[in-house]
Amino acid sequence: MGHGDEIVLVDADFPAATYSKRLIRADGLDICTLLEAILPFFPLDSFVEKPVLTMDCSE
Repeated sequence: MGHGDEIVLVDADFPAATYSKRLIRADGLDICTLLEAILPFFPLDSFVEKPVLTMDCSE
């Protein structure tokens, strides 16, 4: 991983297999738990304007 690379954490409803080149599943874990585990090894990129993006829930 280098500057500008992206990791996407999504729920089970996102069609990750359609959009990803490499897919790692973490069934049974919530996004907050995954993020807490990942951030010590992959800190947020300070060289980009918006290192984190979130989506709103759709009805």
